[in-house]
Amino acid sequence: MALAALMLSPPSAEARKKHRPANNIDITQSDKYASLIVNSATGEVLHKHNAYERRHPASLTKLMTTYLTLQAIKNKQFSFNTMLPVSSWAALPTRSPTKLWVKAGQKISVRDALDAIIVHSANDVSVVVAEAISGSEEAFAEKMTQTAYQLGMTNTVFKNSHGLHDPEQITTAADMAKLGIALRRDFPEFYHMFSKKSFVYKGVVINGHNRVLSRYRWADGLKTGYITASGFNLVTSASRPDGKIVAVVLGGPTAAARDNHMISLLDRGFSQLAQSKNSTHSTNLASSAQVNAFDVAEAELDYNPKPGNSAFDVLPANMMATNKNIGPQAKKKLSLAAAIPKNVKKLHSNTSGKQAVQASRKKNQKTLISASKPKKANAKRSKS
Repeated sequence: MALAALMLSPPSAEARKKHRPANNIDITQSDKYASLIVNSATGEVLHKHNAYERRHPASLTKLMTTYLTLQAIKNKQFSFNTMLPVSSWAALPTRSPTKLWVKAGQKISVRDALDAIIVHSANDVSVVVAEAISGSEEAFAEKMTQTAYQLGMTNTVFKNSHGLHDPEQITTAADMAKLGIALRRDFPEFYHMFSKKSFVYKGVVINGHNRVLSRYRWADGLKTGYITASGFNLVTSASRPDGKIVAVVLGGPTAAARDNHMISLLDRGFSQLAQSKNSTHSTNLASSAQVNAFDVAEAELDYNPKPGNSAFDVLPANMMATNKNIGPQAKKKLSLAAAIPKNVKKLHSNTSGKQAVQASRKKNQKTLISASKPKKANAKRSKS
């Protein structure tokens, strides 16, 4: 009966609107619009428009839900075959319009849950996973926000696991690009799941919403999203012999207009990669950023809401701190930057990255006194 309901239910909000004409729509004129193109290998920003302005993520929220689920698998909290119980909270009818229609008392495997979240964008299954990992959706949302800060997503706050509207649930195009890069970097063995266009659940084929995967031959992942407050959102990763990019479009007026704009951004990104002077330029850019990680750590502690191109977008602080070319003082700063989220228990939608650092300083005075005395010369280099 649940599958029958799934097959007979009205299409999702995105599916209902996807056929609206996209011709002559200037998506960039919307007050919800934001976009970004990033070279996945170096963190170099190839294009940005309102990339650091706060927006609502909608179902892009499920990218973080997926990140934490894959992390739980990697940490052996459970396996792909683990059966997760469905609670009455997860099965609420208000999880519409996009659901797998699981019922309270049923169980679903982690493998099926991930397919439902990534491909079908199932709101109810997102809650199932959240409760399995953290005990409650509220606790899971706090874990999502803390993890976001660890990944450098300092303008993102999560309030639920699925993306249905909460006025305090916010992000930016830049932060979503960081998450897209992190998913490939941290879980390469699982990344193929983001390229799936459909999956089979209990004998029924369920199709996804991401048309760019079919329309753009180089696209290899990620996810769509839509709520009225956000407009039509999309994060796409694409790979060609000359490089990998991640592009973000937020606030499209229709799904078709968003998809067309995304394809034009992907073409633009690869064109810019092809025009690079030589391949060693990109290699040197990443290497230089790692060697100068001291400067990056300074920039993180004195957070600038509109940073320049930085390899910190690609490599989290705790990974950079292991680089042999970095001195002990820099390692202290990087470790501190990575630890910031653990010291900030409650974050609100109006919390800036700098405020979060300040809150952390109040809770961890001794560490910060020894590790983050200001050095003006390095601060200047980080902003150059």
